[in-house]
Amino acid sequence: MTTWLPRWFALLLLVFLLAAAPPPRPWVAEVARLIEQLGSDRFAEREAASNRLDAIGEPALDALHKALTSGDLEVRYRARRIIVAVENKLYGEQVRFTGHTKGVWSVAVSADGKCVLTSGDDKTLRLWDTDTGTQMRLFEGHTKRVLAAALSLDGKRVLSGCDDRSVRLWDAMTGKELDKRTGHASDVISVAFGPEGKAISGGADGTMHLWDLNTGRNAGVFTGHTGRVRSVAYSERAGRAATCSEGIDPSIRLWDLGAGKEVRTLTGHTDGVPSVCFSPDGQRLLSASYDGTLRIWDVATGTELKRLTAATPLHGVAFSPDGKRIVSGGYGDKIVRVWDVETGTELRKYEGHSASVIDVTFFPDGKRIVSTSYDGTVRIWRAPH
Repeated sequence: MTTWLPRWFALLLLVFLLAAAPPPRPWVAEVARLIEQLGSDRFAEREAASNRLDAIGEPALDALHKALTSGDLEVRYRARRIIVAVENKLYGEQVRFTGHTKGVWSVAVSADGKCVLTSGDDKTLRLWDTDTGTQMRLFEGHTKRVLAAALSLDGKRVLSGCDDRSVRLWDAMTGKELDKRTGHASDVISVAFGPEGKAISGGADGTMHLWDLNTGRNAGVFTGHTGRVRSVAYSERAGRAATCSEGIDPSIRLWDLGAGKEVRTLTGHTDGVPSVCFSPDGQRLLSASYDGTLRIWDVATGTELKRLTAATPLHGVAFSPDGKRIVSGGYGDKIVRVWDVETGTELRKYEGHSASVIDVTFFPDGKRIVSTSYDGTVRIWRAPH
């Protein structure tokens, strides 16, 4: 009796594992056979093969892309149609946040990917549940457009910048305003959390300010730009802050916050630069410009490493968490694009916004993208591999 017990347990375990296992992926041979049938002389067989490949979906995409080079016109035509149908299902809009009554300027994602923070022309900041699109928190107090917002790494605090010339700190859990700082001589256009206990802001007055979050003191004013400081960024790994400018000064500048001085000026863009960000390792800086280009710079030397051309004015830009992809927002054509950093090729484009795309970023796991627009919406998309 005892001899059979281990065998029965093993059999039961096997049955459980088989039941829990995911269904097997379609065989490569089946996909190959179906693609061959796309060129069949029989219409019914071509239709059946098309429908089956559409049902298989993502696992058939590689073979379908290869079929685009087929010598059979019918195979190419049907393969292209199936690819479009499958990819529209895979990469279409997943979630849309609606609630802002005017254009949405900025977006930030929490470290756990569960919350999204936005700010807009309607003088508010909003915190959203990522999965459902439900508004979790409303931050009110600014008296003009809230052009910039940032979420602390621990998700407990929110930083904002506004046309009312103020920088404000909020409790992310309650929506309560904790502090208000003034000092910019004009609109505050950009904000970011900086070194531990500090924050930075950029303004239409051409300056970057360093703030001590513990004391509320203005810890430094950095000058050099002759145009609006449209974006600020900080990298702990690089030990640097970066700013970029619009208008007559399409330059990018790197700063040593501790020493209180400019380290390097990066030039090359031929029109305003509305967005910059550091790579995850802090070794590269990415910029987007109204001149239609994305540029990657070496932080240590200031050398331009790569240039990607979108042929449309660009606004928001961000690196993926692994540093291998870039997402950009089309200011001119309203399109969100994802690029391969190594090859410079466009991997995917997302259409749906009805006005300029202002800000974009990846989720921390790199699997999704979020974008904001003048159309008043915030949208989440599936990111390509």
